[in-house]
Formats: sequence, C-alpha cells, structure tokens
Amino acid sequence: MDAKLISNWNSVVGKNDTVYVIGDFIWHREQDWPMILEQLKGNIVLISGNHDPSRFSSKTKNYFQDIKDYKSIDDEGRHVIMCHYPIPFYKNDTHDDYVMLYGHVHNSTEYRYIKQLYEFVKNDDHDNKPKMKAINVGCMMEWINYTPRTLDEILNNYEINKKAGTDDIYYYISKLIRNEDIQNTVNYYDNKKKRNREMNNSAYLSAIGVMSDWY
Repeated sequence: MDAKLISNWNSVVGKNDTVYVIGDFIWHREQDWPMILEQLKGNIVLISGNHDPSRFSSKTKNYFQDIKDYKSIDDEGRHVIMCHYPIPFYKNDTHDDYVMLYGHVHNSTEYRYIKQLYEFVKNDDHDNKPKMKAINVGCMMEWINYTPRTLDEILNNYEINKKAGTDDIYYYISKLIRNEDIQNTVNYYDNKKKRNREMNNSAYLSAIGVMSDWY
C-alpha cells in the first residue's frame, strides 16, 4: 500500500511543486515518517489532522515546507481555505471565488450530515446565503482517488462525481468490498440505515491503511 501511494504521488508531483496535505498524513510512528517522506517529490505543507503527531522531531520537520492547523492561499485568483476539519461557514463564504478544502470525515455518516446541511442552505431562499463551496478531499473520495490533485482537477472531478451520484457513502462501500460474506453484512446495514441512518465505513478505510487527505 505504501509503495502504491508513493508511486501515485510521484507520478503527478514534480520536484518544484507544492503539495498541501489536509491532515492524517502517514499511518506510521513519527520516527518512521522520514523513510516515507524522503521518497516523495515536491514541497510538502502539512495541515495537521487528529491522527498526526502533536510534536515532530527536527529530522521530520525538515521534510516539510510548513506545518499548520489552518492555512489560506491564493490559487490563480481563487482563495483556498484549508483545514483538516470541515468548516461549513468559512471566511467570505458568500463569495464565488472562495473554496474550503477539508478532510477528517472520510465518507462516513458525518460526511452525509455535512451534505445534508449544504443541501438545506442551497435550497434556502435567503438573498445572501453562503455558497457552501467546501469539498471533502479525503484521498478515498472518487475525485481524489489516492493521488494529489490540482485545484482545477478537484473542482471539475467533484462536480462530475456529484452529478453521477458517486459522492455517497454506500457507493464507496460497495466498491471497496468484494468478499461475498462481507458484502452480505454491508447489505444488512444498508437496509438497517433506513431505520437508524447510523452506518459508518471508517473501519474499512483504516483496515486498508489509508488515512491521508490531499490537495
């Protein structure tokens, strides 16, 4: 899994590129991070997540251009706000040229709640309502697909997948799991969610060793 993710990264990132990682970067002990980081191209900015170390050794820090909890940048005239945790109402959220990128929720029940909030605001008749241009950039999302993406790619791929209905938690579970017995269990919970809406697939994501959220 590590080798594949490293290969995906280096296939699109050049040595002078800057990659913003939106938290939960490497699922290893901090002292083991350098063996991964030394293989990655580009300049890395880490937006810390809850699974990242609270403190880094000087050796590990040297691999990063910056480490922040929150960061905003300009990308060809567009203002990009980045935080590991979703911020539904971010700075200047009524402006079309602002976008918020987040991770943390994977494609879980929490993500479903966020989507429901966005739909509520979208359908509200207030004149100056937030644009709700916040995008989940978890690496397991279809518009990221375990590979660093440019902002244009994220925006375009997100809209394509949203229209196709592939931004839904149950789409991902059916795609991730092929074993018939496990699929039967998933089908059971799929029926159960009609009653309690409490299914969560984070265990499957952790089981395959994937934690990172990328931009």
